[in-house]
Parts: sequence; C-alpha cells; structure tokens
Amino acid sequence: MERLPVLPLGQLVVYPHVVLPLALTDPKAVQLIDEIIQGEKRLLLGVVRSMGGMEPPEGAVMNTLPHQLYDVGTLGTIVRMLKLGDGSVRVMVQGLERARLKDIAQG
Repeated sequence: MERLPVLPLGQLVVYPHVVLPLALTDPKAVQLIDEIIQGEKRLLLGVVRSMGGMEPPEGAVMNTLPHQLYDVGTLGTIVRMLKLGDGSVRVMVQGLERARLKDIAQG
C-alpha cells in the first residue's frame, strides 16, 4: 500500500487514460501541487461526495474531510504545470488507473 497526497475534486471525475486541465487558485492546492512536483509527480484524485443535498463546489475542495470522499478515486500524474503571476497554477493531470482510498490522513 502506497501513501500519496490526495487532491479532492468537486463535481469532477478524472478517469484512467484521460488528460485534464485544472486551474487551481486555492493556496493549499497550489502548495500541494508544488510538493507533488518536487517528488514523483503522482497523486490520488479524490471525488467529494454531495452532503446533505448540497453539491460541492467545482474544482479543488481543499477543506474536505476524509469521510466526505468516495472510497474510489484515480491514481494520477502531473503531466505539465504552469505557475501564474497571481499565485495560481494551471496543471495537466493524467489519470493512470482506478485506486481505492484507504486510511486517509488529514494534514
């Protein structure tokens, strides 16, 4: 079992073999991407559940609690990253394979 960082996504599912552009403005998401780029460039793309009839916002939802994620996500890799002057980043992520999220630690 491998430990990887999780990028929680609202209203967005990245399927295996699909390349998808993401615009990330949340400082926590930008910091997470910076850390991933320094390492293996691999991450888990989690999907946020709708809670209490409320749909999560679209894109990265960094204040997500572990129980708010579906048990299945996608193992992904960062193909390309572009840092913008306003502190946001644009990344191209590619889904590699389906993955089961177990023992999610917050931090």
